[in-house]
Amino acid sequence: MSGFRIVADRMYYNLRGCSTIGLSLSTCPGDCKLYDSSGTFNCVVELDGVGKGAVFIVPSDDIAAGKSWSVLTSPNIGTAPSCVTDHNDDTYCQWYVDVGSLVNFLQLDLGTPMYGYLRFVAMLTPAATSYFSVRVSNDGSTWTEIYQWNPSTRSETINYINGYRYIRFAGVNVSSTSMASMFIYSAEFYQARDLSFSRTLSNVSGRLVIYVHNAQYMLTMRPL
Repeated sequence: MSGFRIVADRMYYNLRGCSTIGLSLSTCPGDCKLYDSSGTFNCVVELDGVGKGAVFIVPSDDIAAGKSWSVLTSPNIGTAPSCVTDHNDDTYCQWYVDVGSLVNFLQLDLGTPMYGYLRFVAMLTPAATSYFSVRVSNDGSTWTEIYQWNPSTRSETINYINGYRYIRFAGVNVSSTSMASMFIYSAEFYQARDLSFSRTLSNVSGRLVIYVHNAQYMLTMRPL
């Protein structure tokens, strides 16, 4: 690899809200979560290498809230999709499909194909044959399933989206025969981009998360 900024003896702890600031050169086959912490941050985050990476603050960097959402529920007993973009994971406001809904999905249109991380919080009432199917498309008609999930309690998952425009949450076997209901409490999207890049966080509060995907990377975090 070329272009790496190798800096000797750069290792700090608990400086200005960056609980671990260091330097590493590693290979990540698939998804690697490099950092996940809440606080107030005053630091520079640098990612160098080849692959995709994302440095984001939850929930302020979420771009899904400003995009177009659509629903199909038959019969129409799902709640408004705005409930999943309020950055609230609790049960007060959620999008749901109850028993008897034979056709259903919640769909996000990013407007253009994007790379990034989809975070969603969901639950299915217990049913052996029911599950969430997360599907992606670039034309809105041909879909590829990237994930199946059957959480019996309210749970979070994060999935990498590899350059698609449309993301669909579909309930499979959510019907009167399976006696299942599906609930989505939050759905967020955080954009990733090619390494290398840096981001300066100046007195930024929230949950700082750093991911890389299929990357040979070097992570550096240093105080301002």
